Amino acid sequence: MAVAASKFLQSLNDSQKAKAHFSFEDSERYNWHYIPKPRKGLPFKEMTPPQRLLAHALLSSGLSQRGYAKATVLGGGRHRQHLVARMRIPLSAPELQGGPPDRSAKGQRELGETAIASEDKMGGDYPAIACSRDACFLVWQELEKGGAQAALIDPAKGTLLWRKRLATHGGHPAVAATSDGQAEVAFYEAGRVRLAAISRDGVGPASTFAKVTGDEPRPWIAPGRAHGEWLVSWLDVEAGHTEAFVARLQCRN
Repeated sequence: MAVAASKFLQSLNDSQKAKAHFSFEDSERYNWHYIPKPRKGLPFKEMTPPQRLLAHALLSSGLSQRGYAKATVLGGGRHRQHLVARMRIPLSAPELQGGPPDRSAKGQRELGETAIASEDKMGGDYPAIACSRDACFLVWQELEKGGAQAALIDPAKGTLLWRKRLATHGGHPAVAATSDGQAEVAFYEAGRVRLAAISRDGVGPASTFAKVTGDEPRPWIAPGRAHGEWLVSWLDVEAGHTEAFVARLQCRN
């Protein structure tokens, strides 16, 4: 948190820093409420885009993933920044051939073709994507209703083929795929670590293989050496401290 705060303060000019920085003894430290009211500080609307990113990094350093997700949704409403977007950038795109972009140039500086993958006006966060030979799978956490979503994207055309709910009461999904077309999703649901196959036909039945306590970061998943083998790692609290776990799973195909 100290590193995130230092980077944020270093990005501010003198006038911004005068609004954002307070001494530890300042009475403003006690001026916190859940209701909207006038207060001191540097509003997000007065920050540049890079400064906003650093401000979000500071906020997330002091909150769990779920807490940060709720804070950004409540603070920003159903803002476009909380929707999950997909971007397709052909390797032959002219933007990739001319070296670093001209930061002084005005106008559109967004690469590729961008489209919203999550439902319109439905907040999403923590997306992950993995591509197999003929499909790209996108998964993300729902912010307002909870749960997790999955989507199939055509890797050649970049179009969204389907979008489905992955877990009604789960979340923090992670996805991985192999070059020969296999793909699996690991996620948390009801205090359990679960695994499900995902393909062009949809998401298969989920299997439980471990437990998880609290609001931990999403698991990590990668294909193993053998066909149908997957490696999943996650964090959990044991005896009052956080430990890392890993499982090697063999899936039937």
